[in-house]
Amino acid sequence: MINLFSVDPAPDDTPESLNERLADFCDFFLGVCLDQIQFMTKQLRLEKIEQRIEWFVRERSQRSTKLPLKASRLLRAAFMQGQIPRGQAPEILNTSETSSRRIVRQLLDEGLLTSESHRAPLKVAFSIHVMPYYFPSLYRPDILGPEYVEMLGSDLPDM
Repeated sequence: MINLFSVDPAPDDTPESLNERLADFCDFFLGVCLDQIQFMTKQLRLEKIEQRIEWFVRERSQRSTKLPLKASRLLRAAFMQGQIPRGQAPEILNTSETSSRRIVRQLLDEGLLTSESHRAPLKVAFSIHVMPYYFPSLYRPDILGPEYVEMLGSDLPDM
């Protein structure tokens, strides 16, 4: 908190000393910002998100409520682009209109995508059951099993 008080004016301050203290505070503030950016970059590891989305879909394709493997294409596109017009779903999934509607419906029902209406763009959703897969550094990866720990390999975050 000393850095915050350092910019409070004192009765005997000159403009030069105020400028110097303000520069010190700015240096402190920007240093904290950079530290937070580096920390979150390490935690989120977005350079591997597409691989983790594909892995999640592969895992889900083997369960009772099977998720089609092609669904990872749409999830990755929604994640990378922020939103996708519904009309692009068949092209992204490389399926017919009917098949793409079925996949989109399943992704919406499972909370993996979201949309404000049946015509609105599709957006990525972060339901709680995907968070350990998408962002393993924010969750304990060992609770997901040895396959997950093996997939991460050397990327396994320090706990």
